[in-house]
Amino acid sequence: MTRDGAPGAPGWKIGGVLCGAISASANNPARYDKRYSPEREIDGAQTRGRCSVGARPQGLKAGQGSPGGFHPDASVVLGSAQLNRRLLCAASGRPDVTRDTTKRRAGIQSVGIGLRVLDALASYEEPQALGAIAAASGLSASQAHRYLASLVAAGMARQDAGSGRYDLGPAALRLGLGALSRIDAFQEANQRITDFVHETGRTVQMASLGPSGPIVVRWVMGSPPISTSLMVGSPLPLLRSATGHVFLAFRPDTHTRHMVERETAEARGLTPVDVEGLRKRVRADGYSGISGTLIPGLRATAVPIFDLQEEATLTATVLATDAFRPERDDEVRERLIAVCDEITAAIGGRRPKP
Repeated sequence: MTRDGAPGAPGWKIGGVLCGAISASANNPARYDKRYSPEREIDGAQTRGRCSVGARPQGLKAGQGSPGGFHPDASVVLGSAQLNRRLLCAASGRPDVTRDTTKRRAGIQSVGIGLRVLDALASYEEPQALGAIAAASGLSASQAHRYLASLVAAGMARQDAGSGRYDLGPAALRLGLGALSRIDAFQEANQRITDFVHETGRTVQMASLGPSGPIVVRWVMGSPPISTSLMVGSPLPLLRSATGHVFLAFRPDTHTRHMVERETAEARGLTPVDVEGLRKRVRADGYSGISGTLIPGLRATAVPIFDLQEEATLTATVLATDAFRPERDDEVRERLIAVCDEITAAIGGRRPKP
């Protein structure tokens, strides 16, 4: 970039394009427009190191002027700063960083809005009308329609031909199943349960439902530790343990019926269990708590962790002896319920409606 014309002439040209603005006549060359200083910003982007007006265009030697000329008393200003920036970048052969960044940000924003629409679809349990999806996404109906059209074209959404309502599409299902296949429920639960034990000092056992009944699969010891005959791999009764009650309430009857029949037949001399009453109570409470039923002096409260089908895939049971104050049990239980809800969300599960 050089001064064009005779020494003292107030103008600048890059590749034949006038980029300066004359703020005075040739008789006052000191008052040049300084807006194009390399130290200034253009449209919010620092020009130094990118498309600096101090950079000489390729093929233009120092001291070499551009062909043509202009009247020294003319007052010339190029449109907007955006136009000036583009001219400078084009003349210097350097990329328009600000313009590229703006395009990239706009693209990322579009993806974010599209995902917001997709999340709105996923939040409903049945197909929804355009207006409901637009409201849930924070968009106008016309905006939501454009994004839904793109999602339908990509297979991430589908539209019912009769009702016109929208729902998740087959591509969204594949995406969800792919994510679920990579989730390790035990791994997701382990750190959160460990943090809970460190926070409360209470011991927690985790269990899953095996073919013959609940099985202890994790044991996180609190402080002071609890000494019992239970360990990882120990079976638990379905009808007489807090853990078993949760599986009874939050697994289909077909999964537990044979366990109920077996335990009922083996329970000679024990108080009969009202199975249906127990199931309804635990479903209404969302947890089961017992004291001294399985092991004398041991208080246990079991909370479910749900999968995508709203079934209890794991349980977390907090244990306490007389060394722990009973008046804190309610507070600890509510904290464990919150932790288990976090785990449920992390593995893509859902708590069933009461």
